[in-house]
Amino acid sequence: MPPKNLVSWNSIISGYEKNGDREGAIKLFIQMQAEGEKYDRHALSSLLSVCAESVALQLGMQIHQQVIKIVIPDVPLNNSLITMYARCGAIMEARIVFDEMKLQKDVISWNAMIGGYASHGFAAEALELFGVMKRLKVQPTYITFISVLNACAHAGLVEEGRMHFRSMVNEFGMEPRVEHFASLVDIVGQGRHGQIEEAMDTINSMPFEPDKAVWRALLGACRVHNNMELARVAAEALTRLEPDSSAPYVLLYNMYADVG
Repeated sequence: MPPKNLVSWNSIISGYEKNGDREGAIKLFIQMQAEGEKYDRHALSSLLSVCAESVALQLGMQIHQQVIKIVIPDVPLNNSLITMYARCGAIMEARIVFDEMKLQKDVISWNAMIGGYASHGFAAEALELFGVMKRLKVQPTYITFISVLNACAHAGLVEEGRMHFRSMVNEFGMEPRVEHFASLVDIVGQGRHGQIEEAMDTINSMPFEPDKAVWRALLGACRVHNNMELARVAAEALTRLEPDSSAPYVLLYNMYADVG
């Protein structure tokens, strides 16, 4: 085999990462260090993606130290750092990297930070940052709105969730995707009075077939508000989509048991 160089190391590490072999990518990185090979921003970015996917915070922090020592981080590398810290639940560290980028942020930076807040239950912070993003005239993407709607769902912000969904369509001209509808069903279904019928109307108005996430959101809302009729509809739909899974009917059975 010809001698390995930086390009070949990067290619193999990237290949492992893209094929989901996180352990292989990490072992190769360790081997690369042991052989005294220098690494660049491409290898570091691939390894940060591996850390994000495997929630390997300690390794991610070690790689961050290498980033500081070896390169001047560019926007994609900083975005990888934000994503890694956010996925690992180190929200404060993610925000430090985000703030240090100052005016160098792109929409991926904003999405990573807003998504990190939303996925870890920091709804107020996610929505506040989204407000800053809009004030700075950064154009949101469909990914931005998935995080914003998820934040509203987690916080039970029914009216605000509806408002952001309408804004996505009317202000930003986006066609809602199935992920947005799943979040909207979750939002209206988890409302204080459990607007289950509205959640069902939302599903019926979708321009495409609802997926598992949509029906799970409805089933979860039905469980909270003991709506047996629509729970059966959701469970049957889930069973058609997941014929090998008994989970929907187990949940339905438990609802019947709770009602007595």
